[in-house]
Amino acid sequence: MFNMIILTPAKTLPLSVSRGDWGVRALWFLRIFLVILPVFLFPLAATDFARFDAAAGEFDLKNHVYYFFEEAGELREAEALDLFQKNRFTRAASARLSLGYTSKAVWIAIPFRGTGDPLVLEITSLIDNIRFVHLDERGKLLKGIDTGRDFPMHTRPVLHHSFVFPVTTVFESPGFLMLRLKSQGSMLVPLKLLREGDFVKTDHREQFLYGLYFGIMLVMVLYNFFLFSATRDIAYLYYVLYILFFGLFQFSIWGFAHEMLFPNHPVPAKYSLPVGLHLATLFQLPFARQFFQARAVIPLLYKISFGFSIVTVFSLAASLVIPYRWFIMMGIVTGAGSAILNFIMAVVLYLKKIKTARFFLIAYSVFIGGALLLGLRNFGLLNHSLITSYSVQIGSVLEVVLLSLALADRINVLRDQKAEAQRQAAARERELTARLENERNRIAGEIHDVVGSELTVLMLESEDPKSDKKSLGQRLRFVLESIRDLVFLLNTKAGFAENLESQIALYAQRLGETKKYEIRLNLEKCGSLLGLEKSLNLHRIFSEWMNNTIRHAKPKSVDIRLSAENGRVRLEITHDGAPFTWNGAPNASGLGNIAHRAAKLKANVSSQGTRFMLEIPVGA
Repeated sequence: MFNMIILTPAKTLPLSVSRGDWGVRALWFLRIFLVILPVFLFPLAATDFARFDAAAGEFDLKNHVYYFFEEAGELREAEALDLFQKNRFTRAASARLSLGYTSKAVWIAIPFRGTGDPLVLEITSLIDNIRFVHLDERGKLLKGIDTGRDFPMHTRPVLHHSFVFPVTTVFESPGFLMLRLKSQGSMLVPLKLLREGDFVKTDHREQFLYGLYFGIMLVMVLYNFFLFSATRDIAYLYYVLYILFFGLFQFSIWGFAHEMLFPNHPVPAKYSLPVGLHLATLFQLPFARQFFQARAVIPLLYKISFGFSIVTVFSLAASLVIPYRWFIMMGIVTGAGSAILNFIMAVVLYLKKIKTARFFLIAYSVFIGGALLLGLRNFGLLNHSLITSYSVQIGSVLEVVLLSLALADRINVLRDQKAEAQRQAAARERELTARLENERNRIAGEIHDVVGSELTVLMLESEDPKSDKKSLGQRLRFVLESIRDLVFLLNTKAGFAENLESQIALYAQRLGETKKYEIRLNLEKCGSLLGLEKSLNLHRIFSEWMNNTIRHAKPKSVDIRLSAENGRVRLEITHDGAPFTWNGAPNASGLGNIAHRAAKLKANVSSQGTRFMLEIPVGA
């Protein structure tokens, strides 16, 4: 660390002196001793001091920041300076120290040369305990300040969301800035040493950008809350709460919670960061699930997301008993995990051609990209710039805006779906109205053509004293059957056709319960092929023929088979009773109704001995 330079006196002694000239020789050694002595007494004269970089507008602290971890006991600033001068500190490669999570205290040393202007040391970090000291070149204490996140706001020398320490210097005078840091959070320590005027200019620009950022977030909260009030869609409420608590998380991570919300209460100010992070995670997960309708579309990812929500709730509740460090680490794990999970959900749905996933996918890609840029900058792989310094803020603002557009697009999609559903409902209503009108006309035609004509014939025959009473009875029975069918059609539920086989089986079951007949069934699903009216006519023919068979043939066993093949539905009834042959003509006694129904079905009907056959074309 130190380069020991031995200077020779301006005037040196000759190389050879006489043996007796002891006085001259003593004087020569004395001069050498006086030149070397200051180097041993003041080794800081050889220290590499940071200097002001006029082009950058601040001190070039690269390779001028050193750190040391306390191993045992708390060091005083003089002891820390002594260790620094004994080369016990480690030189940092950057002015942005990233020391991770550590329970040890860290000493930081910055040797510098003054400019004669008022300077400020800015630390944009959240450190629990900070001991700041300014020492001159001989180690004399010029200023000492104790502050940090565990202290009220008034302990800071400058009331600012960052830690800002004024430094008074003399032109070209060497000095040391020493910091003792201890924190339960991440030890990320970005350091800036700059002139007070340059700090004020930079701070004004940053305050404007912060105001713009939080202003946009607030506008998005109000905008989406108004949409929730108008639509009552729970997804908007989840989104409003997500933006609100993510904004609180950002508000805390930049120190504004200490400055504006809880200036005299360091504990709630400190915990506002992990609590805001947990609550943002807790509401972004159900927002994504509701937005994507994940339970129905991607059930596995829905269950994983629900599991993340449970873990987040337990972590939030555990904050009452677990250390702060664990609490913040759990918040980071659940927050990062939920963001990645939502990104995966968006990718999956985008690949499934779900239209609403595209805005969501772009939004999370921008946010994750912003976080990635910040990480690359912190690792020194990217240079410091406006974009890399504020990449997370830029990414999160774009994410919020794009997700708001996604929700607005979702409204359009839902509106289109609603319009399409209404159009289909109107079409179904028109179709139903037309079907009802056709059915009404058909029933009216049935009444006019069948019932009306038969009643007219009955009236004429009843006036004829020579009319056959048996014929009148048959015609009257046909009229009654026709009226019964019409009433059945008006009252029967649509499921009759699908349950035609059950209706035949129920008839056979009741017949078998008399224990007079052995009934064997072989029934296939055919009712859905025929529809309601044809199924009804087939069932009436079946009932009529079975009644005639039981009454006249006196069978002991009956086989009933219903099947469908080659575009035709076939009903076959065989028995062991008296044979009967019929060719399907309507003039046979007692079989007029069967013949009439078969004609309506355009079916072939006949009986050969003990075998009855009915074949109905499906498409007729």
